[in-house]
This record gives sequence, C-alpha cells and structure tokens, in this order.
Amino acid sequence: MFRTDLVSADLKKTFKDKGRVHIPDALTQKNADNIFGALTRNIPWGINYTEENEAKTIPRDRAMSMTERRTREVTARILQQAVKGDFQYAYFSCPMTANGLGTLPDDHFIHRLAAFIASDTFIDPIRLITGLKSLSVLEAEATSFKAHGFVMPRRFDDGRIGFSLSFTKNWRPDFGGYLEFIDEWDNITEAYAPHFNSLSLFRTSQKHAIGYVTPYAPYVRLAVSGWLGKK
Repeated sequence: MFRTDLVSADLKKTFKDKGRVHIPDALTQKNADNIFGALTRNIPWGINYTEENEAKTIPRDRAMSMTERRTREVTARILQQAVKGDFQYAYFSCPMTANGLGTLPDDHFIHRLAAFIASDTFIDPIRLITGLKSLSVLEAEATSFKAHGFVMPRRFDDGRIGFSLSFTKNWRPDFGGYLEFIDEWDNITEAYAPHFNSLSLFRTSQKHAIGYVTPYAPYVRLAVSGWLGKK
C-alpha cells in the first residue's frame, strides 16, 4: 500500500534530528482513496473518553440510542475533567481488530487495511525511517474527530513511537485538530496538519496532543493511528 519510494535519506535524518517526521503522499493514490471510502462507510464508531483516569468507550449501539439528556451529561463530565487539568480526550474510534471490525462484511476494504497494518509491509519502511529495527505494532485504531474532539497533552517514557495515517479532506488550519508538539514552556513548537494520505511518525517521549476541533468544522478528521514498540 505504501508508495515504493517512501523511504529516503531526508526522512531518516529528520526523524533522527527531531524525533518526528511528517510524510505526504505516503500510500498509493488508489489505496488512499479506497481507505477513505472505507472509513466513511458503516464503521462501528464508539465514543472514547476518560473518567477518573480510566479509559471509557461507549459502543456504537449505545451511543446511537443515547438520549439528549444523557449526551449532555457525558459531555459535561468530559469537559469538567478537562477543566480540572486531568488528562482527557474525546473522539470516535474503532479498534483495528477482529472484534472491532467483526460487524463489517468480509469484502469491506477496512479488513485489507487492518491486514496491511499488521504486516511487515507496513512496519518495515517505518523501521528503516526510524532506525528502530525491533518495532512492532502494539495498537491501532481508526479515529474520527468531529467538532469538539480533542486529546489533551501527554507523553510516554516507554520508548513507544506514535503513528498516524491521515485521510482528512478539505481541512483548514482554523478547523483545529492538528497533531501538536509542545515544549517545556508549553509552546507549540510544531504542528502537523491532518492532510489526506499523510503519515506522521513521532517519539512519544515528546509532549504531544490533538488540538481541539472547532465547532464550525464542517468535515471529520479521519485517521488510522496507534503505537509502535517492542512486544
């Protein structure tokens, strides 16, 4: 699925120097278009957030049947925790696993994408770019950030590498939702737009976040994201 000339000396140097790199046109155009189509067709999105530092997911069937009052209650709890400064996020996701994708028909293209991400065809070019030969996929999920979606700043010290394959079209800077990198003075030192068919790789020891998606953003920020590391 990756284009054949994905790996380059420049990408390797950028990752070595900065611990992150943003790669446009990562996949062949046909595969990128097919994945975009798959992500917009019957994906069983659940709502992800945290409560008292515990990850929570509201499955699609429950999310679809939530009353307006229940939706307001959940939203209030999410925002209250964020205001206190406790780590919080809010977005829709679907795990790239057999259980997560089990409701979809066998010919849905998302199954081919899940197989690709689980294969050496996906991980080998990333190993070359990062110089980390022992990388494996630890976790992957399809993500959908609508208006008000966000991930608060965080960092990990376990050697993980984050990845994000973006399939967002017609995005503007004022819509938010950028992958942000934050220094020790809380300055955003660099931010990657969720460009269609781009791949972002980064060391998670850097403080990073997904910026708040503005209420007037008319589109959805679509990506396949996850963590790479030693199993």
